[in-house]
Amino acid sequence: MSTFTKEVNDISSTRKTITVKVPAAQVAEEEAGLIKNFQAQAKVPGFRPGKAPANMVRARYAKELKQELQQAVLAKAHRDAVESSDLEIFKLVDLDHGPVSSELDLTIDFTVDILPAFELPEYVGLKVESASTD
Repeated sequence: MSTFTKEVNDISSTRKTITVKVPAAQVAEEEAGLIKNFQAQAKVPGFRPGKAPANMVRARYAKELKQELQQAVLAKAHRDAVESSDLEIFKLVDLDHGPVSSELDLTIDFTVDILPAFELPEYVGLKVESASTD
């Protein structure tokens, strides 16, 4: 996904919300690619494998297509948001999104924990005492 918009909101110093907006055109593009993949493997009565029309594949495998589309769009949006942000993300805490459809723009909210920023003090010259092992 190359033309999404991203916004980062602070919840705390170590928790952020990344809001990603994906245009419907990109969701439709992803859906078209999935339908082609399904067409190549679909077994539809009356058609040779790989020759079934897209609308029949869409109708016959609607549930699977919906799940695959949601997973693919969310994964790409998350990956692109993480790569384009300058945050050191520790883990994904929460994911909130609307319906994934090729007719609607999609807004996804990723709540993430980030590694805290801190500076180490000067440690050169510190004296360390250790117990004898004798």
